[in-house]
Order: sequence, then structure tokens, then C-alpha cells
Amino acid sequence: MGDANGNKYEKIDLPKEPAKAPVPTAPVKPGEKPEDPSVRVLGIDVAKYQDKLDPTEWAKLYAKGYRFVFAKATDGKAGLDSYYSYHRKNAKAAGFLVGAYHFLRYGYTAEEQASHHFKTAGRVSGELPSVLDVEWDRYTLDQKYGSDKRMDKWAENHAKKYVETLMLLNGGKKPIIYTNAYFWPEKCSFPEFWSQFLVWVPSYSDSLNPGGKHVLADLSPAEIAKAGAGVKIPSGWKQWNFWQDDDDLAIGDVKAIDTNVFRGSLEDLRKMANA
Repeated sequence: MGDANGNKYEKIDLPKEPAKAPVPTAPVKPGEKPEDPSVRVLGIDVAKYQDKLDPTEWAKLYAKGYRFVFAKATDGKAGLDSYYSYHRKNAKAAGFLVGAYHFLRYGYTAEEQASHHFKTAGRVSGELPSVLDVEWDRYTLDQKYGSDKRMDKWAENHAKKYVETLMLLNGGKKPIIYTNAYFWPEKCSFPEFWSQFLVWVPSYSDSLNPGGKHVLADLSPAEIAKAGAGVKIPSGWKQWNFWQDDDDLAIGDVKAIDTNVFRGSLEDLRKMANA
């Protein structure tokens, strides 16, 4: 992901995570079906700083097995990603399910940012839910705190107000929350509120990618599930719904991109897009 000036600072400070044993599948309640760890869908996310993906590259990614994309649309109260419309058009033409994301700033009101995103990339039928990108913002939080620290209650409430405003604007449709466990509070203030939303978690540790960088599309679904079991989950959620496994991966002769995994089936994603 990137900010309005093409900086990639949002993601470069994630600590390396130690290797972990696979997390056991959660107990199944009576009448429920156990989760199938092999059901996963691959996707990407794009922004202006990564340059444009041309139609040929979108087609190559689709042929490789990628099926969804989140494209940056807005930043702060007025920032726009100049490639958003281009990415959206060409991704759809290649067969991708498409969603838009907003990078949250802390120097502008949550209400004006939600309004800006809604006017720019309002949710339409057939598209994935909007994403709120909640990370450290050096343009405003450095002035408040001096250096990278965990999100405090004020910043968490700021994100909450954005979500509440956006839901009022788009008829109650819930956005997806993108954040990492190192910025998000160790114990969030509104766990019941956040737990109702899907969470998208970045984690690119070598321990989760045995042998260094690899292309998840070359792995079996079971291998993908095993690697994703070690992702550190932000407080308020029990598991990731989307996992960003790499932030600079070249796939064949396609430009370096961010790659992701959805915990669920392609049919689940299609239902989400048409909800």
C-alpha cells in the first residue's frame, strides 16, 4: 500500500515474526461444519507508487490464479490515487473481483475522510467492500508522538468514527479493516465493535515464507493454509480474513506487487461482492 506521495513507509517497519507451530483449528460447535484449511483464494493490491499494470499483466496474473484486487482510491480528506480508475477498469476486464481502499490520516476529521472516499469510490453491486487502511501516519502522528508507537485510544476512536460515518453513507455496508498487530493496540478499546468486521493483516516474515520469497500461486492450498497459521492477529479478532503475504513480489515478468490470500472460497468472495 502507499500514501498520496508514493511512500511505502506504511509497511516497511513490520518486525520479523518468529516461526510458530501451526495453530490448531478452532473447536467446531454442534451443527457447524469444520473449516476447510484448503479453501483459499489468491489476490493482489495495487497503488500508484507501483506503477500501472497493463492489460497484458492483468491477464497474466489471472492466468496464474489471482482472482481479486484491492486498489487504492483515496488518502486523507482529498488525496486521490491517479491510477485508481485505470486499475479498476483493467482488473474488471481481466475478470478480477475489485474493491477500493482508503488510507486513514489523523490530521483530518474522520467524517470528511469517509465522505471523500464514498464520493470517489462508493460501493457498487459486484464490487468487494471498501477497505480502511489503518496504519502509522508519519505526517500527523510523528508530530503528536515523535516516532512510531502503538495506536492509542484517541487514534482508535478516530478509525471507529470513520467506519461509522462510511456505514451511514453506504446503507450500513461494512468495510474491511486493514491493520497490523504492531500498530493496533495490544488491547483495543472497542473489541465488540471491531469483531463485526473482516480483518486484512499484513505479515511477510521469512518464517511464514519458507525458503524466502515465493509465489503462493505455486503452492498447494494446504501449504498456503499452513503458512498463514502463524500470522499475528490484531486484538479484537480471532483470525485473519485476508492475509497480505508479500509487499514487493515480482510474479514472472509482471511488475512487483503486493500479494494476498483470502480465507474462504471464490464463491464466498462473489457473495461478498454482491451483498
